Amino acid sequence: EDAAFAEARIAQLEHVARFATVVDHVDDADGVAGLGSVVRVAHPTGGTMELELVGRRTAESGAGEVSLASPVGQALNGVRAGDVARVALPSGEIRVLSVLEVVPPAKRARAEAA
Repeated sequence: EDAAFAEARIAQLEHVARFATVVDHVDDADGVAGLGSVVRVAHPTGGTMELELVGRRTAESGAGEVSLASPVGQALNGVRAGDVARVALPSGEIRVLSVLEVVPPAKRARAEAA
């Protein structure tokens, strides 16, 4: 049973490695949200949220992480501070998020290291 599990996991990892894409990011990206960015948005109910844009496989690991493949991730990809993101929910409802700040990955990494 353990051997079968290990073989299945190896096959899964080989599949991931075969179809993986290396994403190059610009140091600042002119304030445009993308993979690894943290986007602070005003929620329609009045609060604020910080959402980190992550890859599809990473999104399952933590709160506040949003996959770029999700409706929210698609709406936030490419936004800048001051933009309004419209999220089409599976229910058909449109949720509007006001973008307050975009922190690119390089800037966030420097802040965490300090």
